[in-house]
Amino acid sequence: GDLVLLWDVADQRRVTQWNSDTKIVNLAFDINERQLLSADGTGHLVLWNYVNGAKVKEFTNPRAHEITHIAHVSVAAYNGRFVDQYIVGAGWFDQIVLWKDTPQKPFTEGPHRFLELYGNGDVFSLAYCGAAAALVVGTDKGVLLTYSLVSCSLLYAFAQGAAAPTLPPSVAHAVRPQTEARYPLIPKTGGAAPGSDAAGSAAGLPDAPAHIQALQGKWGSEQVE
Repeated sequence: GDLVLLWDVADQRRVTQWNSDTKIVNLAFDINERQLLSADGTGHLVLWNYVNGAKVKEFTNPRAHEITHIAHVSVAAYNGRFVDQYIVGAGWFDQIVLWKDTPQKPFTEGPHRFLELYGNGDVFSLAYCGAAAALVVGTDKGVLLTYSLVSCSLLYAFAQGAAAPTLPPSVAHAVRPQTEARYPLIPKTGGAAPGSDAAGSAAGLPDAPAHIQALQGKWGSEQVE
């Protein structure tokens, strides 16, 4: 396994250290920055108390693939009446893994859901918008996929260049591929930004769901290359 070391940044003093049972490939803090998540090369995650190195919880994965990206997120549904915490894991395989972080559950917990990437490549980066409960991942094939973590469904797919995202017929109607070299991150109702290459193809789109409109208000006018 690997050795985890904790330093005090203020005085560069080593506070504690502990051994992991496996090789660690990624680390991330939880939402409250009170615990530390580690991912190994077999798809398993461990939540640590980084003050004393004690294991708080283990998250198992039947798919023994390396987890290269992890995030601890909070998902609010039904106007905040229900709030769940999830751990998101992704890497060199065609799925995103969701674990539900429930304190009352047993020490070892298996995956809650799997989100499909539909052959659009391996996850190269991911970001989460808590206000919209939206997870955005970018793949090594230049595709952006946006998921709702409330419904655990694919909302939008965007591709750079001439190739459209690969999508099965069952979900193709639910997304709005953009294949121009320059396009809005989230298309606005009624069309893209005036004068953009995507203005014609995006015209006449129906209103986005409420949780996507939250993204539109923040990023609707931005452009990505």
